[in-house]
Amino acid sequence: MSSGVEQRYRYTVDAHIDRGWSKVLSYDPVVIYTAFDHGQPLGMAGAVGDEFHTHPITFLMAFRWNIESRDMAAWMADRVAEYRARNPLHRFIYLCNCEVEYEFARAAGLDADLLNHNLTCDENLLFPIEGPRLFHAIYNARLSDWKRHELTAEIESCAFICYRPDHMDPAVAHRQEQQLIQRHKQWPGHVFLNRWTDEGPVKMEYSEVNSALSTAKVGLCLSSSEGAMQASIEYLLAGLPIVSTPSRGGREWYFDDEYCVTCDPTPSAVAQAVKDVMARCVPASYIRKKTIEKVHADRERFKALVNTLVAEGNGTPTLGQGWPFERKIMTKALWSEASNELKHTLAELANSPRPAIFA
Repeated sequence: MSSGVEQRYRYTVDAHIDRGWSKVLSYDPVVIYTAFDHGQPLGMAGAVGDEFHTHPITFLMAFRWNIESRDMAAWMADRVAEYRARNPLHRFIYLCNCEVEYEFARAAGLDADLLNHNLTCDENLLFPIEGPRLFHAIYNARLSDWKRHELTAEIESCAFICYRPDHMDPAVAHRQEQQLIQRHKQWPGHVFLNRWTDEGPVKMEYSEVNSALSTAKVGLCLSSSEGAMQASIEYLLAGLPIVSTPSRGGREWYFDDEYCVTCDPTPSAVAQAVKDVMARCVPASYIRKKTIEKVHADRERFKALVNTLVAEGNGTPTLGQGWPFERKIMTKALWSEASNELKHTLAELANSPRPAIFA
């Protein structure tokens, strides 16, 4: 079992990954928001946690992918057990994106809560823009096979936004991108909106993404498995209804049957679902409003969890009204820098204790 899981998530025991996602939510007691990611099942803990073995730390683990199976959950539990054998003062709480993921985690003995990662979106970056809707649908996704762009084949007019992740091999990425673009040239109504250079697609700024989304009537989610899918919440914040295929990973968490349709993963079913949801004519402002209400409710639960952990550690909870965090909460940085910053702040606190700090 483990070898298959490790291959799937690009994990090797002796791999050296020098950076990742994290955010210290509290220094007294220490509560760190970090991420399960490819090759890094324990996030910041797996990278530098051993350096803090004498200090109690709670790691809140978000998912940048998903728990695909019970075997995967059991493998993760083994990694946690190995780590805690060395660092018994450290605790992990996995923040799951959907009910199935939560059930897998709990069944494997992992401490878990149900808090979808898309609650960390920034609703100020994406919003409805008035203007002509030139395309029936738009798909915001990397140009990789597993995103299943071929399911758009029967949509009369479809726009595409794309990006190339840093970890992808440039040659492999280029080959996949060119094959996909050549295939879609047979459909005149299919348009790729990014600018291109010799290095590949130029990643859009959020203002450009927002403008692009405003040219379409429906957002598409077509992979069979991924994480919370950032694009899904972006569609909703921009006021777009969604057509999705069945999937693992929790992207449907903020969906609503009024304006979101899940259909069979075939080109004909996707095209018909686009027509059906377009015909509902749900106002963009309504979609955005309902989505933000759901997001805000989950943020209150997230803040309550953090405040409880701080109080249990004899700290002073400080997360009150409003949302003090930037998009994603976490930032990606060198693990050495994250470690040094934490060491420096803990040394200062040891000399001058103070209430919990939320940076």
